[in-house]
Amino acid sequence: MKTRTVFVIAILALAAAAALAADTKPAPNPALRQLDYFVGKWRCLGTDMSMGPAHATIANVAAKWGYGGKWVVLDYSQEKTKENPGFMGTAFMGYDEGQKKYVNGWVDNTGGYATASGDGFMGDKSTYTGPQHMGTMTMNVRDEITKDGNDKLTHVMLTEENGTWKKVGEENCTRKK
Repeated sequence: MKTRTVFVIAILALAAAAALAADTKPAPNPALRQLDYFVGKWRCLGTDMSMGPAHATIANVAAKWGYGGKWVVLDYSQEKTKENPGFMGTAFMGYDEGQKKYVNGWVDNTGGYATASGDGFMGDKSTYTGPQHMGTMTMNVRDEITKDGNDKLTHVMLTEENGTWKKVGEENCTRKK
Protein backbone atom coordinates (compact mmCIF):
# COMPACT_ATOMS: atom_id res chain seq x y z
CA MET A 1 0.00 0.00 0.00
CA LYS A 2 2.82 2.36 0.93
CA THR A 3 4.54 1.72 -2.42
CA ARG A 4 1.31 2.40 -4.29
CA THR A 5 0.81 5.68 -2.41
CA VAL A 6 4.36 6.83 -3.21
CA PHE A 7 3.81 5.87 -6.86
CA VAL A 8 0.52 7.83 -7.05
CA ILE A 9 2.14 10.88 -5.42
CA ALA A 10 5.04 10.69 -7.87
CA ILE A 11 2.64 10.51 -10.84
CA LEU A 12 0.65 13.47 -9.52
CA ALA A 13 3.85 15.47 -9.00
CA LEU A 14 4.98 14.74 -12.58
CA ALA A 15 1.56 15.71 -13.94
CA ALA A 16 1.61 18.96 -11.96
CA ALA A 17 5.13 19.76 -13.21
CA ALA A 18 4.08 19.08 -16.81
CA ALA A 19 1.01 21.32 -16.43
CA LEU A 20 3.13 24.08 -14.92
CA ALA A 21 5.67 23.79 -17.73
CA ALA A 22 2.88 23.98 -20.33
CA ASP A 23 1.45 27.09 -18.66
CA THR A 24 4.84 28.83 -18.58
CA LYS A 25 5.76 28.01 -22.19
CA PRO A 26 6.25 31.37 -23.91
CA ALA A 27 3.60 32.32 -26.43
CA PRO A 28 4.81 33.12 -29.94
CA ASN A 29 5.73 36.77 -30.39
CA PRO A 30 2.70 38.75 -31.65
CA ALA A 31 4.93 40.12 -34.45
CA LEU A 32 4.67 36.67 -36.06
CA ARG A 33 1.00 37.33 -36.86
CA GLN A 34 2.18 39.50 -39.76
CA LEU A 35 3.38 36.31 -41.46
CA ASP A 36 -0.17 34.85 -41.46
CA TYR A 37 -0.54 36.62 -44.81
CA PHE A 38 1.69 34.03 -46.49
CA VAL A 39 -0.06 30.92 -45.13
CA GLY A 40 -1.99 29.01 -47.77
CA LYS A 41 -1.50 27.86 -51.35
CA TRP A 42 -0.38 30.21 -54.08
CA ARG A 43 0.11 30.07 -57.87
CA CYS A 44 2.83 32.34 -59.25
CA LEU A 45 3.38 33.43 -62.86
CA GLY A 46 6.67 35.15 -63.48
CA THR A 47 9.76 35.90 -65.48
CA ASP A 48 13.26 34.63 -64.71
CA MET A 49 16.04 36.97 -65.88
CA SER A 50 18.84 35.45 -63.80
CA MET A 51 20.71 33.48 -66.48
CA GLY A 52 20.41 33.50 -70.24
CA PRO A 53 17.40 34.95 -72.00
CA ALA A 54 14.41 35.95 -69.87
CA HIS A 55 11.79 33.23 -69.78
CA ALA A 56 8.40 32.58 -68.22
CA THR A 57 8.01 30.64 -64.97
CA ILE A 58 5.05 29.00 -63.27
CA ALA A 59 5.36 28.04 -59.61
CA ASN A 60 3.20 26.52 -56.91
CA VAL A 61 3.70 27.55 -53.31
CA ALA A 62 2.35 25.93 -50.15
CA ALA A 63 2.95 27.73 -46.84
CA LYS A 64 1.96 26.63 -43.34
CA TRP A 65 2.89 27.30 -39.74
CA GLY A 66 5.44 24.86 -38.34
CA TYR A 67 7.92 24.32 -35.55
CA GLY A 68 5.58 25.22 -32.72
CA GLY A 69 4.08 28.22 -34.50
CA LYS A 70 7.44 30.00 -34.66
CA TRP A 71 8.08 29.63 -38.41
CA VAL A 72 6.09 29.79 -41.63
CA VAL A 73 7.44 26.94 -43.77
CA LEU A 74 7.02 27.84 -47.44
CA ASP A 75 7.57 25.15 -50.10
CA TYR A 76 8.19 26.57 -53.59
CA SER A 77 8.19 24.49 -56.77
CA GLN A 78 8.47 25.69 -60.38
CA GLU A 79 6.83 23.61 -63.05
CA LYS A 80 9.31 21.96 -65.40
CA THR A 81 9.51 23.44 -68.90
CA LYS A 82 12.07 23.53 -71.68
CA GLU A 83 13.65 26.61 -70.04
CA ASN A 84 13.16 25.48 -66.41
CA PRO A 85 14.63 22.23 -65.09
CA GLY A 86 12.27 22.24 -62.09
CA PHE A 87 13.67 24.68 -59.56
CA MET A 88 12.39 24.15 -56.01
CA GLY A 89 13.19 25.20 -52.49
CA THR A 90 11.93 25.81 -48.98
CA ALA A 91 11.87 29.09 -47.09
CA PHE A 92 11.50 29.49 -43.32
CA MET A 93 10.04 32.84 -42.29
CA GLY A 94 10.12 33.99 -38.68
CA TYR A 95 10.93 36.81 -36.29
CA ASP A 96 14.20 37.44 -34.45
CA GLU A 97 13.28 38.99 -31.10
CA GLY A 98 16.86 40.07 -30.40
CA GLN A 99 17.25 42.04 -33.64
CA LYS A 100 13.55 42.99 -33.80
CA LYS A 101 13.67 41.89 -37.44
CA TYR A 102 11.74 39.49 -39.63
CA VAL A 103 14.07 36.79 -40.89
CA ASN A 104 14.04 34.07 -43.48
CA GLY A 105 16.23 31.22 -44.53
CA TRP A 106 16.17 29.43 -47.87
CA VAL A 107 17.51 26.14 -49.21
CA ASP A 108 17.01 24.82 -52.75
CA ASN A 109 17.62 21.91 -55.09
CA THR A 110 20.72 23.53 -56.61
CA GLY A 111 22.50 23.33 -53.25
CA GLY A 112 22.04 27.06 -52.79
CA TYR A 113 21.02 28.68 -49.52
CA ALA A 114 20.34 32.18 -48.26
CA THR A 115 19.58 34.11 -45.11
CA ALA A 116 17.91 37.51 -45.03
CA SER A 117 16.22 39.96 -42.71
CA GLY A 118 13.92 42.95 -42.93
CA ASP A 119 11.52 45.15 -41.02
CA GLY A 120 8.36 43.33 -42.11
CA PHE A 121 5.46 44.93 -43.92
CA MET A 122 5.57 48.70 -44.05
CA GLY A 123 2.16 49.32 -45.49
CA ASP A 124 1.86 46.77 -48.27
CA LYS A 125 5.60 46.26 -48.93
CA SER A 126 8.15 44.03 -47.21
CA THR A 127 11.83 43.75 -48.12
CA TYR A 128 14.32 41.06 -47.05
CA THR A 129 18.05 41.49 -47.75
CA GLY A 130 20.98 39.16 -47.11
CA PRO A 131 23.63 36.85 -48.55
CA GLN A 132 22.85 34.00 -50.95
CA HIS A 133 25.32 31.19 -51.55
CA MET A 134 25.47 29.16 -54.77
CA GLY A 135 28.42 26.85 -55.25
CA THR A 136 31.52 28.99 -54.76
CA MET A 137 29.63 32.28 -55.24
CA THR A 138 28.16 34.51 -52.55
CA MET A 139 26.09 37.55 -53.44
CA ASN A 140 23.74 39.95 -51.73
CA VAL A 141 20.12 39.43 -52.69
CA ARG A 142 16.92 41.31 -52.01
CA ASP A 143 13.34 40.05 -52.07
CA GLU A 144 10.68 42.74 -52.38
CA ILE A 145 7.15 41.57 -51.65
CA THR A 146 4.15 43.79 -52.29
CA LYS A 147 0.66 42.78 -51.14
CA ASP A 148 -2.33 43.47 -53.38
CA GLY A 149 -5.27 42.83 -51.06
CA ASN A 150 -5.56 39.47 -49.29
CA ASP A 151 -5.17 37.20 -52.30
CA LYS A 152 -2.43 38.65 -54.54
CA LEU A 153 1.20 39.62 -54.19
CA THR A 154 4.16 40.58 -56.34
CA HIS A 155 7.60 39.17 -55.56
CA VAL A 156 10.64 40.89 -57.12
CA MET A 157 14.08 39.27 -56.78
CA LEU A 158 17.24 41.39 -57.11
CA THR A 159 20.99 40.82 -56.83
CA GLU A 160 23.60 43.42 -55.98
CA GLU A 161 26.25 43.93 -58.63
CA ASN A 162 28.93 46.58 -58.06
CA GLY A 163 26.71 48.48 -55.62
CA THR A 164 23.66 48.47 -57.91
CA TRP A 165 20.57 46.31 -57.51
CA LYS A 166 19.62 44.37 -60.66
CA LYS A 167 16.25 42.65 -61.11
CA VAL A 168 16.70 38.93 -61.82
CA GLY A 169 13.11 37.77 -61.47
CA GLU A 170 9.55 38.79 -60.83
CA GLU A 171 6.42 36.85 -59.96
CA ASN A 172 2.76 37.72 -59.63
CA CYS A 173 1.12 35.31 -57.20
CA THR A 174 -2.54 34.59 -56.53
CA ARG A 175 -3.87 32.70 -53.53
CA LYS A 176 -5.61 29.46 -54.51
CA LYS A 177 -9.15 29.11 -53.20
